[in-house]
Amino acid sequence: AATLDGALGIYLPMGLAGLGFALIIPPLTATALSAAPDKLSGLASGVNNAAARTASMIGVALGAAFLAAGTQWPIVFAVAAALAALIVVVGLRSRSASPA
Repeated sequence: AATLDGALGIYLPMGLAGLGFALIIPPLTATALSAAPDKLSGLASGVNNAAARTASMIGVALGAAFLAAGTQWPIVFAVAAALAALIVVVGLRSRSASPA
């Protein structure tokens, strides 16, 4: 059984990372697909999915590398996901505020 410190050391950062992904992926996907012309929407969806899968593989590889090195990878991962979510939200707000 995991101790409270062990549980907080894994579940809290992973929960924050999950929250970050929940905030990042929907607006990022909507932005990527809405920027493409209708006749290229299938291609845009495919590129978006390929980019997402590639980023997932890189994230898993980096997580494994951090874990093998003995660093606090869940905390690093959660902070990176939260920063990415903030960048996306700020970018989308500035994009929607700019005149068409």
